[in-house]
Amino acid sequence: MPDEITTPIGTTPDGGLTASARVKTLLSNKKVIAMLAASVVLVAGGITGTAIGVTNYAAATERLCAVALTDSTRAATNARTAISAADETLVAVAVLELPDGAGTSTDYAAHAAVEAVSAVEEVTAVDAVTAVAAVAASEGIEGVDAVDGVEAVAAVTASDEKPARASGADLIGDVDAANAALVKSKSPTADTTCAGRDQAEAITAQVTTSKTTTAALTTSVATLTSDFAVFQTDETARIAAEIEATRIAAEIEAARVAEEARVAEAARVAEAARVAANAAAARKAASYGSGSTGGGSTGGSTGGGTSSGEGGSTSGGGFGGDANDASDGTGCRTWNGVGGFTC
Repeated sequence: MPDEITTPIGTTPDGGLTASARVKTLLSNKKVIAMLAASVVLVAGGITGTAIGVTNYAAATERLCAVALTDSTRAATNARTAISAADETLVAVAVLELPDGAGTSTDYAAHAAVEAVSAVEEVTAVDAVTAVAAVAASEGIEGVDAVDGVEAVAAVTASDEKPARASGADLIGDVDAANAALVKSKSPTADTTCAGRDQAEAITAQVTTSKTTTAALTTSVATLTSDFAVFQTDETARIAAEIEATRIAAEIEAARVAEEARVAEAARVAEAARVAANAAAARKAASYGSGSTGGGSTGGSTGGGTSSGEGGSTSGGGFGGDANDASDGTGCRTWNGVGGFTC
């Protein structure tokens, strides 16, 4: 018996694949290829997705940095402006010369704090009223109750409310403190760089701090500037009032000096008139004495005695004429009857 030849299923006696086996093998190979192709697609898609994600992250970071740097530049500019304004204001409040040549003020830093003042309404002056006593009723007359007296009320000028004001030194100190805080905050500068999200966050934090301290400095400078303007207005009014008071005092003094000069001149004129009158009286008395001897020679004694001569005599004091009309040269013209004159 010949040896039995066994042929594997799906193969030909010569060892080749049958048609059906070849079809199955081909289909199996296509599945493998499809699986491999799908795997390749998945891997490629993952790589592409990862690449896109990385690109998007970088773009977002770049945008964050751009915004942070823009805010940083703006904050740095505002900070420099605020510091410059503060420096100029501190210099301005140290100036003593008032605007428009109104004079020289006191030192602003030395002015004290001012408390708030409430508004005051206008009050019209009222004259005093005298008290009236009660009048008892009588026949045909009704009684009248007593009326209390009322004191006079002085007029009061209305005034607006005035808020409290800090001292000059306090307001200047506020500006100095705010200025120092802004400098200490290390505000970002225009040349700040940003290469990552951490840097963008740090820059943003600096910008926030810079904005806060810049706003505080700007507010303190505005408060100081406003108060200094009020101070200058008050000083201008004060100096104007002092000038007016000085002018009035000068006018009063000039009037006093003029009045004293007028009184002195009147006294001088009166004295001159008196002296002139006395001199005139003396001259008149002398003329009476030399022309009233009665045509004779005078002899004997004078000074209260009598002197005789041809044609008559004169008596009393050695002067002729009416003794009551005589003068002793001092302006005294009344004869006292006992050998002298009275004024």
